[in-house]
Amino acid sequence: VMEAEIALGNHPRDVSAQNIGYDIESRDGQTGRLRFIEVKGRRTGAETVTLTYNELYRALNSPEGFILALVEVDNANARLLRYVKNYPFREPDPLASSVNFNLRELLSMSEEPG
Repeated sequence: VMEAEIALGNHPRDVSAQNIGYDIESRDGQTGRLRFIEVKGRRTGAETVTLTYNELYRALNSPEGFILALVEVDNANARLLRYVKNYPFREPDPLASSVNFNLRELLSMSEEPG
């Protein structure tokens, strides 16, 4: 994802250790706007992807800037990268620590990085 963002002319920064609801903060090279990218690596054939309460709240607080990056991983090699933008996430149940999403459905709404 970092390489894809650089190739797009953006300026990514890894913030995953900060536990702030996304993994990469990337400044758009043309507009200067921040993009908040949550990266989810899933093995080939996986059926679901899990977002934590913290990740969902970031998506809700910054819907126009939040990107869910889905990476298909096969034998520790990234094979496919897709971005889900503007997904209408909803507020999770207050007692939920995470929410599972149908990976195939998310992929059907995804696009190549850009």
